[in-house]
Amino acid sequence: MSEPLNRQQYLEYCRNCLNKSFDSQIGMICRLTKEAPDFRDTCEYYLPVRNELEDVQKQLIRLKAKKNKRRTVGIVLVIFSVALITVLGTQAINAIFKNKRLSEGFERTGGEFFEEEDYKAAIYYYELSIEYDAQNYSAMHLLGRCYEELEVYSKAITYYSEAIRINPRYAKAFRSRGYLRYKLNKYDTAIKDYIRSLELDPQNTTALGNLAFLYVQVYEYEAARKYYYELLKYKPNDYKSIAELAKVEFDLNNIKVSEELAYKALNRLAENKDSPHRTLGLVYIEKSMPDSAIKHLSIALKYAPDNDHHYNNLGFALALSDNEQEAIINYNKAISLNANNPSYFLNRGDSHSRLGRYKEAISDYNKTIELAKLYEEYNCGVCYNNRAVAKYELGDTIGYNQDLELAKKEGFPETYSRWSILKEKNK
Repeated sequence: MSEPLNRQQYLEYCRNCLNKSFDSQIGMICRLTKEAPDFRDTCEYYLPVRNELEDVQKQLIRLKAKKNKRRTVGIVLVIFSVALITVLGTQAINAIFKNKRLSEGFERTGGEFFEEEDYKAAIYYYELSIEYDAQNYSAMHLLGRCYEELEVYSKAITYYSEAIRINPRYAKAFRSRGYLRYKLNKYDTAIKDYIRSLELDPQNTTALGNLAFLYVQVYEYEAARKYYYELLKYKPNDYKSIAELAKVEFDLNNIKVSEELAYKALNRLAENKDSPHRTLGLVYIEKSMPDSAIKHLSIALKYAPDNDHHYNNLGFALALSDNEQEAIINYNKAISLNANNPSYFLNRGDSHSRLGRYKEAISDYNKTIELAKLYEEYNCGVCYNNRAVAKYELGDTIGYNQDLELAKKEGFPETYSRWSILKEKNK
């Protein structure tokens, strides 16, 4: 009596059978017996499809190559249909439609497992779907989604790209690939994917919002502004986007518009209320209204108590109201949450200097200059200038003159703004 097959042999034998199925605990099983294969030599239930499908596909390709391109579409379709019936016969044509139906069925089953977050089982069925219809770009895209959820990003992008190759007008695949490229910090290619998705589906608000957000990440605020306003044409009550737009308008120095948008979002936003409060805090700092700024930034911290930016901005507002000690306490909290932002040390150094703590101020300015090397667009002219002042107060005239020269080389004060954008190198 012959020996049972090993696991690999069973897999190779069964993968081309219509009766194969999948169990999340066992793996591949027989759809009829509901058990793992255990036959010897051959299986009485074996129902092959793949070879027939390949033959049909090859013949279709040959027929397609013979089409006369100058004939009308109607004539071509008639002749192709006659030729198809003649060469392949009714059975072969039925096989094509049968395999498409099988592909769609396996895709639906994969979707059920995807909804249950059983991504490995979903992958199994999506792969089956593609076996029966290699042009099923929807299943290809969903395979990418599974691998994205499993954090196998290279495979996810491969499947998204393959879906796009099959159907270059499949906007959903462009959106998925763009989002994944954003997660991988590949902002330039992510932006291109979202732009293409919007060319194909211009009213997709998810793509509009994500593209606007991406432009914020690369500091292209005019472009971000454009896409936020486009989004609001279709979703005028998207208060989260209104809050984001308020920040963009502030960065573009449109202070009045920023203030109006922030209040509009604040009155209707159900969550993330720290964002419009922070924007209003910055607006009132810019308008030299420190009490109002302190009020809004304090509320922002109630909603987001671990946000280092809120602590830094609150410190700045407190310093504007001459409360340097409280300002330092907030700068300390900001630094404890993020010790890599040079502005936090610069602001704390300024408070120490105004309190006459020049050694502490110099230490903070030194740290600012060190951290500024991590950023492309951080102008350190003010760091050298303010360190020069502290050195002068301590009687270090040589250091004072050296730092003034360094500040001059950096373009202080003309090129410096406390709201200058930080851009990390090699991001």
